[in-house]
Amino acid sequence: MKAVFHFNEPDKLNGLNANLINMKKYDQNIEIVVVVNGPAVKLFTQKVKMVDDVKYHICNNALIAHDIDKSNLLEGLQVVPSGVVDLLQLQNKGFAYIKP
Repeated sequence: MKAVFHFNEPDKLNGLNANLINMKKYDQNIEIVVVVNGPAVKLFTQKVKMVDDVKYHICNNALIAHDIDKSNLLEGLQVVPSGVVDLLQLQNKGFAYIKP
């Protein structure tokens, strides 16, 4: 199974993490990507809980819009040119779209 979570609302971080943890408990082999865009990108410049074995893609357009330098991001994030294009590409590769 493959799932892509669209995360753009900072106040929903706890719910996102609960979803990710529960999904990993259900299927340890599931491939999960979290695409971060909008104001949620601001969270990833500070210490924030990221779930193990989950890939995090962060939107470069959102970084620019929120005046965030890539060098200030946490380790382990992959910067993608456009979050919405990344969502589309992942869905075309068979990832199920989930919006917590």
